[in-house]
Amino acid sequence: MDRIFEIFIGAGIEIMEKIEEIESASSKMEITGMGADGTPTRYIDKASEDIFLKTVYENDLPYNVVSEEAGFIDRKYSQNLVVDPIDGTFNAHAGIPMYSISIAVAGKTIGDSEKGFVMNLSNGEYFYSDRGRGAFRLNKRIRTSSESRGYFSLSADYASDPLAKKLMRHATKIRTLGCASLELATLASGGIDMVAYLGSNNLLRNIDVAAGIAIVREAGGTVTERDGSEFDMDLDVRKRKNVMAFSNAELMKVVL
Repeated sequence: MDRIFEIFIGAGIEIMEKIEEIESASSKMEITGMGADGTPTRYIDKASEDIFLKTVYENDLPYNVVSEEAGFIDRKYSQNLVVDPIDGTFNAHAGIPMYSISIAVAGKTIGDSEKGFVMNLSNGEYFYSDRGRGAFRLNKRIRTSSESRGYFSLSADYASDPLAKKLMRHATKIRTLGCASLELATLASGGIDMVAYLGSNNLLRNIDVAAGIAIVREAGGTVTERDGSEFDMDLDVRKRKNVMAFSNAELMKVVL
């Protein structure tokens, strides 16, 4: 394992410990300001980001940072850490064990990500990928499913979105898990066949998906726009998009 992943694991553990220290659910969700992405900053978000930034500076990591609350931190490097220090804030608040830290090492766009790391902050399980070297759950190599079982994680405007209606016809099981990075990691490890966030109420930012997409692609999956074209985003945290990820190209062809 590359040392950078060991550093990410350490940051994740520290964030887990911080979350456990917060005494009440209401304290976690207290609004402390406005993030660079244009959404309110919760105490739990800011505390998690502070821990991650401390890790970057203490280890003198040679990257700029793109994060939910701080936005773009220019440290005069060519590569960037695209990070959501806590993806799935509502799940963390509600006690649903599906929230994570999500980190990608990217160039000018998230499509140019060399590494991806996602850690479930409720239990410490982590996934990571290193371009050309594979994708892993803990230290075991993972691959997407070669079967098309109809196991979908779908967040969509079911009543009004024609694409969502089309996808549902191919589903045998549908879940909505509320943490895009862990949903993508689950797809990468073969647990589900498709992840889709569709419609105006389900637009995602680069920080939500950068790491998960890197892991999915390294595990053999495909990530697209609504029209099936290759998915990518730049480093502006204010931008949002729908996203679709498939375990294999054959499934993508069938459902699109």
